[in-house]
Amino acid sequence: MSKDVPRAGRGRAAAVPDGFYEPPPVVELPEDGGAPVVRFTGEDGRKRVFRFEELPLPGLHRDFAHALGVRIGPGGGRRTQRAASSQWQTVKRFLLLLDGLAEPPRRVQELRVRHLERYLMSRRQTCGEISARRNLQDLLRIVRVLPGQDRLDGAVADYAGQPGHGVDAQQAARPGYSDREFQAIMAAARSDVAAIRDRIMAGEKLLGRFLAGDETMSVAEREQGARLEAMAATGRVQVDYRGLTVGEYPAACYAQARQLFVIDPDLAPLLIYAAGLSGRNPETLKELPAEHRLLEERAVAVTLTKRRRGKANSRTTVHWSVDGERELRTMGGFYLLLHRMMGRSRALSGTGSVWSIWAGNGRGSVLNAATGGHIGPFDAELARKLKLGAWAGRHGLVGDDGKPLQMMRASRRPWRCARRSRSEGICRPRG
Repeated sequence: MSKDVPRAGRGRAAAVPDGFYEPPPVVELPEDGGAPVVRFTGEDGRKRVFRFEELPLPGLHRDFAHALGVRIGPGGGRRTQRAASSQWQTVKRFLLLLDGLAEPPRRVQELRVRHLERYLMSRRQTCGEISARRNLQDLLRIVRVLPGQDRLDGAVADYAGQPGHGVDAQQAARPGYSDREFQAIMAAARSDVAAIRDRIMAGEKLLGRFLAGDETMSVAEREQGARLEAMAATGRVQVDYRGLTVGEYPAACYAQARQLFVIDPDLAPLLIYAAGLSGRNPETLKELPAEHRLLEERAVAVTLTKRRRGKANSRTTVHWSVDGERELRTMGGFYLLLHRMMGRSRALSGTGSVWSIWAGNGRGSVLNAATGGHIGPFDAELARKLKLGAWAGRHGLVGDDGKPLQMMRASRRPWRCARRSRSEGICRPRG
């Protein structure tokens, strides 16, 4: 932002561009009567395009496209890519369900309460009661904003407007991890984080010796140093394929990449440890920015994104303490460690996030190829599979009930804070 333009704030109007401004339409209705297209641009900059041409029952497309546009448009209640995709899945599932009926409705005037109840029953077949009722709630919110409410059957309009279809917001929450479970999770994550740090430090040390022309290096070390130099310069992994079969190539690439870069399997322990230290939910942690301020080497100031708080409260600045001697003890020290470990990859991927990994040499993606395979893993969307269950299984984590510890549950916030320790400033993740 230019210094000549005043910053917007409470009591000060935002700068307005000159001339007439007309925002691009959210819903595109082809003049030839083709299937509508709904374009979404979230407050976090992520975009999606939803095309109704892939759905059945074209007579319902325009009405449901309009309703979807209301829900995910600038004035709607769903302003993140994940939330918008969830609304699209609701519309998609409902139309597919209707298409499977012996006599499906062809227009919104033909919708009946039994169709909505059938949707609830179908969701019960694939998920629990609470999730099924939440899915019904999402559908009813869409039905309420269908254009021309007077065209709806009266019973449908009444049903959609009645309370009690969803779940009790004050229902008892699941308990968090016990002290023993939490300490076991953090110990396992800490050991992985330390191993990631040590291996990258070892790779950097070997690269430094090679660049300095250390004459005490062995032939094997010099060859490895040359490969690391090429990796550092281009981001592309250099592997000695001699003696390897084709099936061993991918593993060899990842083994080489992990000498200088964070890779996909590293994300699980890094995020789990960040959740335990900070008490922040995964969505906030996945959007940790690379930009920060270091305050007298004693604290780091980072601006966090807090979803579902409204536009005015969607950003908050936190100050995390830094302990230079024990960087894994404080969130500030751990954040700086993340920043340092992913610095090389971030310079290649161009992401503004602190998270940047090597995800392959990019043969399957033009974008990945341009960056040498380096990406911001949460730039396109937050719902990246972390395989937390597999991570917990590798460490043999067991709950107090003797069963394998569950690291993920059906929630948008799998590590919701359960209790804060005043002495350590940490929160226990949710089960």
